[in-house]
Amino acid sequence: MIPLTLTLDKDITFFSSFRTPAKARYYFEIHTESDVRGLIEIYQFAKTSNLPIVYLGSGTNLLFAFDIFEGIILRNLLKGIVFEENTVTVRSGELVTPLSLKLWKKNEKSLFAKWIGLPGTIG
Repeated sequence: MIPLTLTLDKDITFFSSFRTPAKARYYFEIHTESDVRGLIEIYQFAKTSNLPIVYLGSGTNLLFAFDIFEGIILRNLLKGIVFEENTVTVRSGELVTPLSLKLWKKNEKSLFAKWIGLPGTIG
């Protein structure tokens, strides 16, 4: 049985910087921790249906070379940055450049300045 959380035949053309026309047979967006917990059902469906899974961030380095992806696209939009004393907790859907700029402004210039301008998400 198809999990209710999956969208069928989703147009994913604009989820890649190349904008090649494409659809995903099954699609799911991760926005919250609750969505992450719901991935178990999706993984079980993929396994029993022998479907590949592709994880998608911002799509900056991705070219869709198919009309329809006969599998599951999981798009990671889980965002959040928390600064606590000497620790930064970052969720994997955050974009690299805005994160590096925030760290730069917090005077963490050594490593993070090198990330400014990088495309993509953390995870």
